[in-house]
Amino acid sequence: MSSLPEIIGRSTELEAISVFLDPTTEASGLLLRGDAGMGKTILWRHLVAAARAGSSTVLTAQPAESETRSSFAVLGDLVAGIPDAALDMLPGPQRTALDVALLRAVGLPADPLAVSMALVTLITSISRVNPVVIAIDDAQWIDAPSARVLGSALRRAVDRGVRFALAVRAGEAAPLADALQRAAAVPPVILDLAPLSLAALHHLFASRLDRHFPRPTLVRLANGSRGNPLVALEIARALVESGEPLVSGAPLPVPGSLRKLLGRRIARLSAATREALLALAASADPDIETVARALSITDAETLLAPAEAAGIIERDHGRLRFGHPSMASVVYDAASPARRRAMHGRLAAEAMDEEERARHLALSTDTADEAVAAALEQAAGRASRRGAPDAAAGLMGQALAHTPPTDPASRARRLLATGEAMLEAGDYMAGRQLLEKAVAEMQPDADRARALLLLATIRWSDDATAALEIGQAALADAAGDATLQGRIHMRLAIFAGDQEEAAAHGDAAVRLIDPGEDPSLLAFALFIMFYGQVQTGRAIRMDLFERAVALEPERPTWEVTTIPALWWKYTDDYERSRVRLHRHLQWSRETGDASSDGEILAHLAELELWAGDWPLAERYADASVDAAQQMGQPLGNGSHWVQTLVRAHVGRTTEARAAAAAGQAAVSDDPILSAMYHSVLGFTALSDGDAGAADGYLTALETEIAGLGTREPIRFRWEPDHIEALVALGELDRAKGLVEALESRHRFLPRPWTSVGPRAPARWCWPRVAT
Repeated sequence: MSSLPEIIGRSTELEAISVFLDPTTEASGLLLRGDAGMGKTILWRHLVAAARAGSSTVLTAQPAESETRSSFAVLGDLVAGIPDAALDMLPGPQRTALDVALLRAVGLPADPLAVSMALVTLITSISRVNPVVIAIDDAQWIDAPSARVLGSALRRAVDRGVRFALAVRAGEAAPLADALQRAAAVPPVILDLAPLSLAALHHLFASRLDRHFPRPTLVRLANGSRGNPLVALEIARALVESGEPLVSGAPLPVPGSLRKLLGRRIARLSAATREALLALAASADPDIETVARALSITDAETLLAPAEAAGIIERDHGRLRFGHPSMASVVYDAASPARRRAMHGRLAAEAMDEEERARHLALSTDTADEAVAAALEQAAGRASRRGAPDAAAGLMGQALAHTPPTDPASRARRLLATGEAMLEAGDYMAGRQLLEKAVAEMQPDADRARALLLLATIRWSDDATAALEIGQAALADAAGDATLQGRIHMRLAIFAGDQEEAAAHGDAAVRLIDPGEDPSLLAFALFIMFYGQVQTGRAIRMDLFERAVALEPERPTWEVTTIPALWWKYTDDYERSRVRLHRHLQWSRETGDASSDGEILAHLAELELWAGDWPLAERYADASVDAAQQMGQPLGNGSHWVQTLVRAHVGRTTEARAAAAAGQAAVSDDPILSAMYHSVLGFTALSDGDAGAADGYLTALETEIAGLGTREPIRFRWEPDHIEALVALGELDRAKGLVEALESRHRFLPRPWTSVGPRAPARWCWPRVAT
C-alpha cells in the first residue's frame, strides 16, 4: 500500500484506532461510520498500516458497488492474503468447500457452513502465531454470499481473539456490521465521523491545495460542504481553478452535485483514457489485463497513467481501484448508454467467469434476447448451487427481463424461478411486486396457479387473509392438475384461520397427492393433516406423524415443514425439537435460503424460554427480529411477538408491554397473532399486580381462540396466568371453569405442563371455593 497522506482533523479517531489495536484492549471490533467523502477510507487504510506495523496479520477487502451481486468476491479478497501453507493445512471437506466457492475447483455445491468453518480454521490457526485483523472498507457493498459466510465466521472468531475493523457508509445497510455489534461480548468501538472543524478545513486546503482562504471564504466553504472533507476539497479546488474571487452573496462554484465536480476532473483526461476508465468502472474486479483485453491494446499502463497521476485511480497490491467509489459512478454515468452497452459486450467476450460473463451480456443489450436470457438462467442456477441465492435472484431477474415476449413458456418458468429465488434470498417485497404484476398479465392456467401460490406464500408473512384469498384463486386455476391442487391445499391449510377449514384443506391435500410422484410432498401433507386433527380436537394420529417422518427425504426439498419441531416443542420434548430446529437452520445455511430464518429462530427463542435458558432465548429472539426486518416484514409478526414474550420474562416488562400493545394494534384483524400478543399483555399485567387488566387481555385471547374453532390451541399456555388473575379478583367460579378446561386439554393431549398447571392454581382456588 502506498504511503498515506496526512490525516487532518481526526486526532480523536486516530487515538481510538491506536487504543483498539493495543493487545490489551478487550474490544474485538471497530466500526468506522460516516457519509461518502467523510474520510472513512483513509482512516481504514491507516488502521491497516498500523496493524501491519504492529506485526498483525491483516486480511483486507475493499468491495466496489459493482461487486454487490457477485458471489464470494469479498471472501476471495480476504483469502488471497492467506499463505498457501495455511490453506494446505485445512481439513479436506473445508478446503474443498472453500475452493468450490472461490471457483478454484469444481465439485458439489459449496456448503456455506463448511466455507465459514474453513475461514474460522484459517484465521484462528494464523492467530496462534500473530494477531489477526480482518479489515473491510465499504462494508455496505459486501456481496451477500460473503456476508453470510463472514457473519457465521465472525461469531466464532471474535471469541478466539480475531479482530474486525469495518468501514461503513452511514445510512446504508451493512449486515456484517450489524452482526459484529451482536456477536461481540464487548461492544465494538464505534467511530461516527463528524464534520471537520473550520480549523481542520483550513489545514486541509493548505496541505492539499497550498491555499489559504480568507476567513469569510473559509466559513462559506465549511457551510457549503457541511464539513465533508471530500466535498469541501472539490469545491475549493473548483474555486481555485476558476481564478475568480468569491464575491459576497455569490453562489459557491458547486454544480448540482459532487458528481459534476468529479466529472470535470475526469473530463480533462483524453477520450482514450476515459474509455479505459469506463472499462474499469464496468468491471467487478478490474485489473490492467481486463482493460487491455477489453480495448484490444497492449499498453494499458500508459493509457491509465494520466488518471493515476490525477488521483482518480490508484494501485493496491497490483490491482486498480478508483481513488473514491463515487468516481467509478461518475465515469460510468458520464458514458452514453450505447457506450456502456458496447463496453459490456467487449467485457463479456473476455470474461472467464460464467456469472460475470452473463452479467456483462445482460448489460450489453437493451432488447429481449433468448441467448442472453439462457446464459443468465444458467448462471443463476450455478449461483444457486454455490449457495448464493442473492446472486441467483439478480441473475434470474435479468434472465426474465431478457426473455422474448413471444416465448410464454420460458417467461412463465423464469418468472417462477425469479420469485422463488427472491423468496429464498429474503427479498419479500421485490418478489411480491414482481408476482403481482405478472399474475395480472397471465392467463388462468397452471402456470398462473403456481405464480399465485408463490405470491400467497409471500403474502402470508404480512397478511394471512390476503394469502388465503390468493391461494383460493390459485386453486381455481389449477383445475385438472391433482398434484398442484394438493400443493395449494397444503398451503391453504396453513393460511386458514378457521381450524375446521384448515383441517379440510389438509385432508384434501393427502387425497390428491400421488405418493409415487413426490413422497416428500405427501410427507408435508400428512404432517398438516396430523396437525389439523390435533387442533380441531378430532384425534392424535401418531400413525400419520410417523408415516410422514418415514417419507421425508434425507435432504429437504422446498416443501419442508417445521411441524415435527413444533409438535415436540409443544409437547415439552425440548431436545428433539431443538435438534430439528437446528437442522432447519443448517438446511437454510446450506441452500442460502434466508426466508425461514426468522420463524425458526423465533421457535428456538420460545423453546429456550420454556427450557429455562433465558439469555439464550433473548439472543435467539433478537436474531429472529433482525431476520424478519431484513425480509421486510412489518410490525406484528411471530419474531416481534417472541421478542416481547422473552423481554416480559426477563424483567423488561415496561418495554415488553409497549411493544406488545403496538404489535397487537398492528395485527388486530389476525386473531392468531392478536391472541399471541394478548398473552404477553396478560402476563405483563399480572407481573405488575394488575389482575383486572390481566383478566381483560386473557379473556380477549380466549374469545379469539374460540372464534377460530380451535379445540386444542396447542401453542398457547395462558390458563395458569388467567387462573391466578381470577383468583386474585375473587372470580372463583370462572377460575374453577378454567381449571376444568385445562384438565380437559390434559386428558386429550397429556403434557408435563398441563399436568402440573392445574394443581398450583387449584391450591389457591379450591379451598376458597369450598369456603
